[in-house]
Amino acid sequence: MLDRQGFEEEVAKVQAATARRDLAGAHAAVSDRLVDATAVIGALDACAEQLDERRALGADLPILTFNPPLTPERARVVYEQLPR
Repeated sequence: MLDRQGFEEEVAKVQAATARRDLAGAHAAVSDRLVDATAVIGALDACAEQLDERRALGADLPILTFNPPLTPERARVVYEQLPR
């Protein structure tokens, strides 16, 4: 999928590093451009903005995970502050 979306170079580098069992090399091969295109990352207000941008492009069912995982109480606060 990423290959077809214009990330051929990153995909090739990650695959090559993975084949060598070079985890650090695989991580290093993931460009900021790839992360920006595929992940919502940052402070809560920045994440809300990024979700709004993706909704404007047609994404209607974002799948949210948090790293590190949130407590149920904190998750409730975060979900209440994100755009719907």
